[in-house]
Amino acid sequence: MGLIFTYLFFSCLLSLSYFLILVFLIKNWESLPVFHRKKSKHHPWITVLVPARNETDHIRNCIQHILAQDYPNFDIIVIDDHSTDDTVDKVNALKDERVQVISLATRTFPKEAQSFKKLGIEIGVKAAKGTWIVMTDADCIMKKQWLSNIANAANHSDDVLIAGPVLYTQDQSLFEQWQSLDFIGMMGVTGAGIHSQSVHLCNGANLAFKKSVFEEINGYQDYHHLASGDDMLLLQKIRAIYPNRIRFLKSKHAATYTYPMRTMVSFWRQRVRWATKTTSYPEKRTTLIWALVWLFCVSIFIAPILSVWFGYWAWIVFLGQFLLKVILDYIFLSKVAHFFERPQLVSFKVYFPAIFFELSYIILVGLAGNLQKKYVWKGRKVQ
Repeated sequence: MGLIFTYLFFSCLLSLSYFLILVFLIKNWESLPVFHRKKSKHHPWITVLVPARNETDHIRNCIQHILAQDYPNFDIIVIDDHSTDDTVDKVNALKDERVQVISLATRTFPKEAQSFKKLGIEIGVKAAKGTWIVMTDADCIMKKQWLSNIANAANHSDDVLIAGPVLYTQDQSLFEQWQSLDFIGMMGVTGAGIHSQSVHLCNGANLAFKKSVFEEINGYQDYHHLASGDDMLLLQKIRAIYPNRIRFLKSKHAATYTYPMRTMVSFWRQRVRWATKTTSYPEKRTTLIWALVWLFCVSIFIAPILSVWFGYWAWIVFLGQFLLKVILDYIFLSKVAHFFERPQLVSFKVYFPAIFFELSYIILVGLAGNLQKKYVWKGRKVQ
């Protein structure tokens, strides 16, 4: 009975933790105000940074979408990270004076450098003439109001960093729709966390910050040894100095759009790469929350196995925790999916199997991300 009581106690503790986390997220997403543009005559200069490595399939489309923005004052710096394809040729072929390329292949870096992306962003910020820097990825596209919404938000606040939503597009298969639903959930967590001023996440595919603040914190100093995490490490570093001047832009018009992974292998590599940085965040509250969510998912997964020893008590735990996750996740994901006009992602056909998909990958990726510190990204071995 002692072992059963201990098992039930920790299972209930994890369930309560998950319940409180989801209620917290739902409440803060709902209270996060929707952004609406205001009239403004001031249009500060914006420099858009686009880090790129072997992006021949996407770079032209990305730059053309940026050039089509309805905002008047901006330029684009493409930071070429040692591409071995014709990425640079495709950018130069556009022949637009608003676009320049900075090639990292012509620069000298320390032998121990792990993150050329961080180094490239620092070089790009230094070369930028904009008072605001907006970052996106080379495989992203956006609506023409993207920059004007970000600039308007910056004009009418004292914010120093603005995180925008990133969504998936062209998700045709069920596997791709599962990824879209998962990513929409990440946007909900990002918005709710920043709004609550307690959990600070973001995505480098849609991130704006003041150039002067980036220079004030010395960019990525102390993080050059980490290959990934250029977005959240930067946010949390800025947040340490300006805790109340960070914003998530809850706006459909301020979103950027990227593409889901087409194969399970590419999906696995992407998520493991993201997971390797979780223990490196300076904001340990974020790491603790991810750990509690991971442990809760593990608890659901192993309950049927533990029924060999704990009998029907383990099945009661499994049923209770599984229903808790299904119901709370649906409430949260439904609110975020409807806001971004993707209600089909929470249909029974997509949502119910997505629960099993999410449970499996969270557990496995969480393990792999903490055990596997070396990985290959676009032909480069990093750790």
